Amino acid sequence: MSLVRIRRTIFNRDDVPSEEELNGGWEEKAASPGTRPSSSPCPRNLKRSHDNSAPQPSTATVTALKRASQELGCPRQHKKHRLYSSLEDIISLRVGPDSVALSVHRDVLLSASPGLAEMCNLFVSPDDRIIYLLNQCPDTIRALCYWMYHDEICVSHTIEQCSSDYSDPLQTAPGLFVKLCIAGDKFAMPGLKNDAIDALLSRARTMELVRLSRYIYNNTKPGSSLRKLLVKVVSSKFDAEDLHEHRYFICSEFLLDLAKAAFLDRDQGFNRFRDRKPPQEGFCANFHVHEKGAVRCEMMKAYIVADEQRS
Repeated sequence: MSLVRIRRTIFNRDDVPSEEELNGGWEEKAASPGTRPSSSPCPRNLKRSHDNSAPQPSTATVTALKRASQELGCPRQHKKHRLYSSLEDIISLRVGPDSVALSVHRDVLLSASPGLAEMCNLFVSPDDRIIYLLNQCPDTIRALCYWMYHDEICVSHTIEQCSSDYSDPLQTAPGLFVKLCIAGDKFAMPGLKNDAIDALLSRARTMELVRLSRYIYNNTKPGSSLRKLLVKVVSSKFDAEDLHEHRYFICSEFLLDLAKAAFLDRDQGFNRFRDRKPPQEGFCANFHVHEKGAVRCEMMKAYIVADEQRS
């Protein structure tokens, strides 16, 4: 029997880290009881104001509108409907060099990932329902599959506790978030990509990102959200000595982007010590991917940690 304990934390836009936290990084921080989100609309936390002078709709109308708005604004509700309609329709995934087997309901996969849906079109027969992802990391695809069902990122307690000071940075929580962001891009899952960016902003320290920089640049295109985030964080936190000390982690493309950011700041009269703002400020406009005309997110989404114990 498996017992899973889940730790959940929500981040508000008002929870901007202090200067001390910025210098050393920060981990999960619960929202302060007195904080209030900004007034801009957000698809994750949309509220409507009511005009007292306007005629009030009937109770039946309010109930119907409320039910419709809940269905439109709750991705989990849609996922439940898709799951119910495909309980016996399973797609098998074979992941990594060892072909780790994972299973996903077909309708859930088709709705969540246009990229993986295209692979389903290559099935030769109805009995051929296996997608091979041999170049992917099992932990990454396992977290991706969890996100398909629950619309949030979950990491294991083991990965959460790994420190990049003593481990392969790709085997840490920030490493997983980077791989999820890249997978979200590869499989056309912008929601997953945005959630992975939020998790990185809430969890990753500067040096963890620097250690991951070569992997990021080797697996992303110029102008990607991950590269923008990396350049913004490092250019605001590093000085000349830091750059020299950690030069072996920094590839030529990354160095060029840092130089361009420095010249742009100079041309705009920006002083990084005087005018610096944390990367969490404006996170949606700077790093998220949304359809044209979509409202901006006003809250960062947290990730959850599952501590699995077997009895």
